[in-house]
Amino acid sequence: ESDGIENFISLIGGKLTTYRNLSEQATDLVYKKLNKEKIGCKTKLIPLLGCIKDSVKIFKNENCKKLSDRYKLDEDIVNHLIDVYGSQIFNLLNLINDNPDFGKLLSSHSLDIRAQVHYALKYELAFTVSDVLLRRLSLGLSEGLGEDSISYVAEQIKNYFNLTQEEIAKQI
Repeated sequence: ESDGIENFISLIGGKLTTYRNLSEQATDLVYKKLNKEKIGCKTKLIPLLGCIKDSVKIFKNENCKKLSDRYKLDEDIVNHLIDVYGSQIFNLLNLINDNPDFGKLLSSHSLDIRAQVHYALKYELAFTVSDVLLRRLSLGLSEGLGEDSISYVAEQIKNYFNLTQEEIAKQI
C-alpha cells in the first residue's frame, strides 16, 4: 500500500530462524487481502529436515565415535557435520561409500569434506560454485574464502552437470 501498488506483497530479508514466522505472516496477509478466513499454520508442527528429535548432545554421544570409526573421519569433523546436517549426516556420509575420497577435507581452513559438495549437488539443488561455497557450505565466508577448494568444486559441478570448460569458467 505504501508504494501505491495494490495487491503486491514483497518479502525482503529475514533470517533462517525466522522464515517460518515470516511465511506465516505473509500467508495470513494474502488471506486477508483475498477476504478469506485464514487457516491455522501447520508448518510449526513439522520438524525441519535433519532435525534431531531429542538432545543433540545425546545424538553426538551415541553417533560421533561410531561414525568416525566407520568412515575413517576425525571426530571433530563428524561433530562439525552433525552440527551442520543433524540427522541427515547419515545420508551425507553414505556418499563416502561410493567414493572414499569424498571423506577428504575440502579446504585447509575448515572441517568441511568433499562429500558435502556432492550432497549439495544431489540433494540441495546447488548449481554453481558460489551456490556450493557460499550457500551450502559457507566455506566462501570462512578464512581463506574457500579459495583452495574452488577448483575441486568447479570440477565436480562440471562433471555432475556435464558442463563445458567455458561454462564452468564463467563461474570462477
